[in-house]
Amino acid sequence: MWALVESGTVTQTFNELPSKLTVSNRNYDKAELTAMSDSERKAIGIYPVATAVGAFRISRLGLVAASSCPLPASIEVNNW
Repeated sequence: MWALVESGTVTQTFNELPSKLTVSNRNYDKAELTAMSDSERKAIGIYPVATAVGAFRISRLGLVAASSCPLPASIEVNNW
C-alpha cells in the first residue's frame, strides 16, 4: 500500500502504485514510479504504508489524514 503526502497531509492511498499519477504538476506513469528508489518516491511524496492493528499511526511523520481520503481504520507509514 502507498500514500501520497502533500503539504504534510495524506491526500490519496493506493493498494499498488497507480498506472498514472500527477504530483506537483508532473505526470508519472507506473513504470517510472516502479523504477524509482524509495528515497526518490519519498522526495515526491509517495510513502510505503502497511496496515496495522491498533491506532492510526502516521504521527511519526507528523501527518494528518485528509477527511476526504478513504483510509483503512489503521495505517502505519514505514521508513524503509
